[in-house]
Amino acid sequence: QLGVIVGMLTAEGLKTGVANPTLEGISLLDDVGVISSVSGGTWMITELIYSSSFQEMVHKMAADPTQMHSIFETEWLQPYLD
Repeated sequence: QLGVIVGMLTAEGLKTGVANPTLEGISLLDDVGVISSVSGGTWMITELIYSSSFQEMVHKMAADPTQMHSIFETEWLQPYLD
């Protein structure tokens, strides 16, 4: 799910000429009225909705999708391992 959100943000940013697309700036989820999820998708969408640091990480990934793996590892995974 994270890859899909980042991919959609990146694609919309490229389409509109926005170098650093954000969920708010692109209005990607503005028309979504209900979100349903299961298992790991619930963790991801909950963080996306309620965690500003997770949203910032997603925005960084969308701005540079070639670094998505290292951004995820550094900003999300590594703090849990430290």
